[in-house]
Amino acid sequence: MDRNASPDFPPSCPAARGGLRHAFYRAVHAYLLIEQTELACADLAVLCGSVKTTPAIAQCGAQLFHDGYTNRFIVSGRVKATAQETEAEMMRRILIEHGVPDHSILLENRATNTQENIVYARRMIMQRGELDQIRTIITVGNVTAGRRTMMTTARRWPEVFAMHATGNKFPVAAQDFHTHAEFRRTVLREWAKIAPYQANGWLKEVDIEAINTMARALPQPSQHTPTP
Repeated sequence: MDRNASPDFPPSCPAARGGLRHAFYRAVHAYLLIEQTELACADLAVLCGSVKTTPAIAQCGAQLFHDGYTNRFIVSGRVKATAQETEAEMMRRILIEHGVPDHSILLENRATNTQENIVYARRMIMQRGELDQIRTIITVGNVTAGRRTMMTTARRWPEVFAMHATGNKFPVAAQDFHTHAEFRRTVLREWAKIAPYQANGWLKEVDIEAINTMARALPQPSQHTPTP
């Protein structure tokens, strides 16, 4: 499947109609929309703000905390989520409202894109002298950018074993993205980014099955609950 294809390819190309179009959508969903990998207990969760999806991302992070997967967070994002709050500030507030202790949250208020989310989060940990202590992380981001977030992490923070979870602002499940016009447009724009971003050296391909296998072998919350 050509990831350089125009985002308008499925609805406008006659060859993509009917069965071919649905096959294309299934391929896009399977490759791009990594809703959640297998999870294990992690040293840190990095929450990547995404404007209108930011509340869903924060709520996912709070659920990870309550399920025992992690007790430490970096919330990252300088973009304004509201007139009063950056993405990072909104996520911090929502985490606290959902019972995550304030001392468990580090605020990263500079990043404006996914590359910077990961680079600045890693730099924050490095500046605290804790890089060797962070071996496993869970990134949490927009469902439309699932694979790109994982590929960015593999490129920019290669020392860690990274799992992934997502927030979804849309009223339909990710597998049904093609039934919602805005969701479909967003996903197809995301699809078109992958090849040029790889060509620029910004992404490293990831093996989702290998990640899932390794995550299943790591401690689970029932075996190891992080200490607050």
